[in-house]
Amino acid sequence: LRPSLLPALAVFAVAARHQNLAQAAQELHLTASAVSHHVRRLEEVLETRLFLRHARGVRLTAEGRQLADAASAAFSDVAAVAHHLHPDADSVPLRITTLRSLSYCWLLPRLPRFTQAHPHIRIELHTGSGLDRYDDNGPEVGIRYGLGQWPGLHAQHLMD
Repeated sequence: LRPSLLPALAVFAVAARHQNLAQAAQELHLTASAVSHHVRRLEEVLETRLFLRHARGVRLTAEGRQLADAASAAFSDVAAVAHHLHPDADSVPLRITTLRSLSYCWLLPRLPRFTQAHPHIRIELHTGSGLDRYDDNGPEVGIRYGLGQWPGLHAQHLMD
């Protein structure tokens, strides 16, 4: 991916999280047309349809979901390295594990409000589809799809 496409990838990532071009535009302080232009440019370069467009909006294609997950992981990795370069010495880590798509579409939009309310807590987000061990070196919180019947773990229903 050429560096000149990074802005289009960033815009796509926000649009994928919202699955709504108007909401992405609002978050990015752009017009919906500008968001659409960035997404179309990325689709043209990749020669892949990332969204299915319909009367009620857009929906990610399977390829779009793959790219959204990869972009989410990449942006998360960059943020983690940036934080590692200048860590906050007074913060307490909270290790969270979840699926990439769930972190991107549900968790990441909610983190700014949480970190503002709890500035002493540093979130360490780990994404992937594998199950983690909840021991001294593992995460404190896991967010997964399912019925919540995992032996030895406390489950809290978050949403349907």
